[in-house]
Amino acid sequence: MIGLYRLLSLAFPYEKPKPPPGRYLWLHGASLGEHKALRPLARCLGERYPIFLTASAASALKLAHSRFSDNPLFVKRALERARGVVLAEAELWPNLLFEAYKRKVPLFLVNARVWKGTRRW
Repeated sequence: MIGLYRLLSLAFPYEKPKPPPGRYLWLHGASLGEHKALRPLARCLGERYPIFLTASAASALKLAHSRFSDNPLFVKRALERARGVVLAEAELWPNLLFEAYKRKVPLFLVNARVWKGTRRW
């Protein structure tokens, strides 16, 4: 029988974020395709700022610094020294949006389609 801790860790994965030291730009792409699309932007911005890359899908984890979780603990720690957050496509996560707004961290969407139903976020 699976233990409660193991069950919760599968349902709500949490990994402590591993951002670079100092202030950085956080780039998030859920999948490998989104990470490939972010690559030119990361190279360009990386010349001026340290970059912190996160991913959700297992296929993109080898390119990322940390596995993203919309867990409030992860989001709060990852936003502590973030200059801004760049989200690939429409990766709109409630805790991330709320905490970034609360801390006045700018959010940017790249390669995203936003329509009337998305505005509620």
